[in-house]
Amino acid sequence: NSTLADSTASGTDSVAIGPASVASGTNSLAAGNGSTATGQGAVALGQGAKANNASDVALGSGSVSQTAVGTSSTVINGKTYAFAGTNPTGTVSVGDAGTERTITNVAAG
Repeated sequence: NSTLADSTASGTDSVAIGPASVASGTNSLAAGNGSTATGQGAVALGQGAKANNASDVALGSGSVSQTAVGTSSTVINGKTYAFAGTNPTGTVSVGDAGTERTITNVAAG
């Protein structure tokens, strides 16, 4: 039984699970103590996770999403390589500045 503040789901069709969690974005989900999902369709999973922008996902305790930044291409040894993520609609965060995490056991595809 938690003695902390109740969860708040104020966004239309949003869900908040856990003490002091807040889902204020439309169709957002905040799950975990103190998690917040403020963007439309945002998902915050874990204690203190914060999904700040539309379509963002914050995975794990203390993860915080930032504004998505598109990368159109890079040049390696004089050859240009183009990327598909030129205009991202959101981002996935698995940490925060200064508390970065690695992602393991992911296959190409």
